[in-house]
Amino acid sequence: MTNAPQIETTVVTPVQSVEIPHRIGHVTTSPGDQYLAAYSPEASAVSLLSGTGVRREIHLAKPTGSLCLSVDTTGNFLAFAYSEDDRLYVRRLDSDQEEIVQHSSELIDARFDGRGRLWTVRRGTERFVVELRAARNWEEIAYVEIGDAYFLEGGAELRPATSEDAMFVGVYSGQSEQENYICEVEHELVVARQVAAMDGEQFVFATPNSATVVALDHVECEIACFRHPFNASIARLTWPDYAEDRCEDERPGYYGCYIEQGCFLAGSSEGRLFLIEFEPFRVRREIHIAGHAPVPAAVKYPSLSDACGFVSDLVAFGCFGRYIAAFFAEDHRSPCPQLVIVRTCDFVG
Repeated sequence: MTNAPQIETTVVTPVQSVEIPHRIGHVTTSPGDQYLAAYSPEASAVSLLSGTGVRREIHLAKPTGSLCLSVDTTGNFLAFAYSEDDRLYVRRLDSDQEEIVQHSSELIDARFDGRGRLWTVRRGTERFVVELRAARNWEEIAYVEIGDAYFLEGGAELRPATSEDAMFVGVYSGQSEQENYICEVEHELVVARQVAAMDGEQFVFATPNSATVVALDHVECEIACFRHPFNASIARLTWPDYAEDRCEDERPGYYGCYIEQGCFLAGSSEGRLFLIEFEPFRVRREIHIAGHAPVPAAVKYPSLSDACGFVSDLVAFGCFGRYIAAFFAEDHRSPCPQLVIVRTCDFVG
């Protein structure tokens, strides 16, 4: 046991809790976080939440088998691709009209930016190809190649940057190795620069509403803070639940989001939530959602003799408008996960 600083705990009360009639394994938000799409690669249904609290259920032709899905800033366009396909589908949700954008190789990921344009990543012959496409007609404006052949058997992921004319792209191998790039629009060209200081930072989070970039390092169990031009981290923290007892299962998770007043909400691999403050850079508190508080791992997994730390059934979460949507289920295959909605102001207190 280490002498980790004690972190206060705050319990927040949901404003709504409903059962969702389809699997949830992943969430993605629109630019500006006004809309949130919750889905699973193993299900054909998508739940779209708006900042006004309305949930709409969208049905695709089949399960995507892929995490490639994005909603635009108006909540009116949904872009998605099916696994091992070279076509991008863009559905207009107010009319259910669907366009198909052909690519010359397998599509890996797609994401709208704040200007309504589509960024896509496809698997080229020797490198990944990042493309920028015009809003509404989806015609290619420019492209750039990144990575090398070593990563082609792995994958790539688009993430928002601190500018609407930029996008972070992470490419990763099957061996937990990762390179991160910043792709920026300059004079109608897309220019890519590897961000060496972020290599190995598994999950990068940014927003045009903040100059601060947060990286959750799953391997080193750290939270890192960056600012443009991202040449070096400006601050680092040991992941809080790992700092408590060095339990190997307690690491940064896959989800995080910016919320009001210069704070970031980060999730752990075991379903715990921590509020990160930027000025000064610190873990401000742990958040428990009423009715879904973490329990000792030994209670949840009594058959595991070496279970340690605390866990919850949190599967995924994200910000939409003035709310946080959190999805709870025994596992990602649960047919009816619980959607819990909490006001962002309650997290900040």
